[in-house]
Amino acid sequence: MILVTNDDGYTESAKLLMEIAKEIDKKVVGIFPERQSSAVSKSMTFHKPARVNRIRKNVYTINGTPADCVYFAIGRYKLDLVISGVNLGDNTSLHSIFSSGTVGGAIEGALFGIPAIAFSRAKLGHWKEADWKWGDKEKMGHWIRKIIGGYKDKLKKGQALNVNLPEKLTKKTKIVFAKPQQHRLTPKIVKRIDPDGTPYYWLTGDYAKPEKGSDVYYISKGDITLTFFEPRRIISTCEIRRS
Repeated sequence: MILVTNDDGYTESAKLLMEIAKEIDKKVVGIFPERQSSAVSKSMTFHKPARVNRIRKNVYTINGTPADCVYFAIGRYKLDLVISGVNLGDNTSLHSIFSSGTVGGAIEGALFGIPAIAFSRAKLGHWKEADWKWGDKEKMGHWIRKIIGGYKDKLKKGQALNVNLPEKLTKKTKIVFAKPQQHRLTPKIVKRIDPDGTPYYWLTGDYAKPEKGSDVYYISKGDITLTFFEPRRIISTCEIRRS
């Protein structure tokens, strides 16, 4: 069985992923956060009960995070693959990878030994109307099918693949394996004053200069970037030195 989730809810791109998943496996379930859950990483909800709402057959929302959705699915189904996305905005750089709710869902699956793929797509400029469609469903579907078909069987237990699609996709778009840049944004704090005279702040940022050879560099060039990661290696490769 394949689980489809993301951090943005039951969006048009989530529906596309479910369509593609059904071409691979007849058993597909979609479980999504009931509210927009960007930048929640792999946070989980243990302080309140889970409320699950059935949208349609095999499609549900939950009052929690993407990791909650995956955790809930693992407790109910035998999963063979987790597909998360398609996130509005790329998740390039370590800063974004560790912050992303979409990637967090994939990490949750990988931690339980389930191969997982997270999809994100660059969206430049101001997101005035986040309709999640991009206007080229067929092109995006082509590349998603190609990547899932080419790499799902290469993922071992505990591994995940982070995929970033550029905003413009063509038949000549290249797929590149890339090392994550450290940061995508340079921190920028915007201070404003509310009607009562009390200051408040927006945590935002300016795009950092792409480092040659990094995922940020290649996505800026219009390439599709792939990054394999294995969460358990964070522990297994640590060295403890006695002083």
